[in-house]
Amino acid sequence: MALLGEESLVRVRRAADTYVAGVLVRAAEATVSFMGSVQPMSGSDRRMLREGGVTRIERGKKIYCAQGTLSAGDHVLGQPADVVRYGGRDYTVVHVDDEHPLIGHDRAYVVEVLEAG
Repeated sequence: MALLGEESLVRVRRAADTYVAGVLVRAAEATVSFMGSVQPMSGSDRRMLREGGVTRIERGKKIYCAQGTLSAGDHVLGQPADVVRYGGRDYTVVHVDDEHPLIGHDRAYVVEVLEAG
């Protein structure tokens, strides 16, 4: 079943970085297109993420997509979070849930990747 406002998006996924002789070796990136519906974040979404420890959510979105499409990473295994390219900007996935009782999809919260100044 298609989601309302569904459009083509790009997911960027990297494997965990490694160290070789003490030098950081960045893992290769893999990009894939997927279909998703991008929605603005509500005030309750922002509060929920702040309670979960996410502090920078000035420019956040919700993305509804097929289950398993996006990942918030695994800090224990060193797996970085996915990045979604949307509207010429990169957004990092900070939370994914699939708690809707009727529709088999994920709701991913993403925040804009801001360049270090």
